[in-house]
Amino acid sequence: MQGIDILKVERMLSASKRLKERFFNEGEDVVSSFAAKEAFIKAAGGHFASFVWKDLKLVKLRTGEPWFVARGTARRLLGVRRPRVTVTDEKECVVVAVELV
Repeated sequence: MQGIDILKVERMLSASKRLKERFFNEGEDVVSSFAAKEAFIKAAGGHFASFVWKDLKLVKLRTGEPWFVARGTARRLLGVRRPRVTVTDEKECVVVAVELV
């Protein structure tokens, strides 16, 4: 299954502090992480209402490859599948593609 999300950088940078506290873990890049979480939910066939946003964290491996750390609701949506994540970020927008294999 695959999911993709495109997000305007300006939209997320103006997000409220409360929104950021609700959706993001400490140290997460707000723009890339939000797009990645939305793409993950789409790829997993899940529903936004039943997903705890802080259960999924976008990190970079030592190689620079993006990777998910999943727990709770995200772990259940992932199951035994392995995520492949691609993040492309430009000045005005971020595009994230997630494939679960």
